[in-house]
Amino acid sequence: MQVTGIIGSGGGGEKPTPVSQNQIRKSLEKEEEAKKLFEENKNLLNLKVGDLVLITDGNW
Repeated sequence: MQVTGIIGSGGGGEKPTPVSQNQIRKSLEKEEEAKKLFEENKNLLNLKVGDLVLITDGNW
């Protein structure tokens, strides 16, 4: 199998650019805040556990 189109790799032996610790921290903080709000039933989309959703953009 061949993998093509990896972000940050030009295919010429270049290594992909690693994600910074700061970017990882920010993503995890956003996830924790969303989880906290959801658990407090403060989600703005009126979602319930078990609802199906389609994620079209974002970190995950």
